Amino acid sequence: MQPRTVASADGTPIAFWRSGAGRPLVLVHGTTADHTRWATVLPLLEPHFTVYAVDRRGRGGSGDSSGADAYAIEREFEDVVATVRAVREDARENPILLGHSYGGICSLEAASRIPDDIIDGLILYEPPIQVGIEIYPPGVIDRLDALIAAGEREEALMTFMREIVHVPAEQIELSRSLPSWEGRVAAAPTVAREVRADDEHRCFCSTAATVPRFSSARRSISTRRSRTRRCTRWRASSMPRWIRHRSCSPTRSSASRVELDATAR
Repeated sequence: MQPRTVASADGTPIAFWRSGAGRPLVLVHGTTADHTRWATVLPLLEPHFTVYAVDRRGRGGSGDSSGADAYAIEREFEDVVATVRAVREDARENPILLGHSYGGICSLEAASRIPDDIIDGLILYEPPIQVGIEIYPPGVIDRLDALIAAGEREEALMTFMREIVHVPAEQIELSRSLPSWEGRVAAAPTVAREVRADDEHRCFCSTAATVPRFSSARRSISTRRSRTRRCTRWRASSMPRWIRHRSCSPTRSSASRVELDATAR
């Protein structure tokens, strides 16, 4: 299967793979991944959706920012916007957008930049949204940068998995035995820059940003946050009106329920 590409706002080609049949569903992967991360769930999705699995910039079939200092998380938001527009044109139907982890941040911010009538729904799984809790251990971001600069890509990747994602040692060893490991190591420089970008980024959720009113009158989505050590309740007054925090469990793998209140156009 050959990917399709769309030019992002800065001209970077963003690749995506189409499969399945049904309503259009755009999948945006997280850090250390590419479009193949979805391989295990595609057989479950393809009978119901036309799936568009994206390679985020810097890996797989997509291009990358040029220059050592060219990367900015905002370019990733633009990449998702460009992909959603291309998918809508291809499918002739508004897509649903699903983002995992760092891809969830990119999807959420992209949704705030997409006109009201282009997207039908937003699903976020484990988005590392900054809510005033320290996500990254002190010094780990500088160590990741140093490892990448020294050419220690595999060690940088394993440091990310051990100290940030808290993957058990036996699971890391299992990952190293898989065919996908080589691609993860090759894309390790994207890990360091994405961790730093996420640490510095503050989601529009705490600002008076413009957000979409999806074409469906009301949608409900789930988010799961596993990287926070405790749960923080978001005050409704500080959130856009279309996001309401419904529940909060004070566990490491806290589950949240977010409700999207949208007025049909």
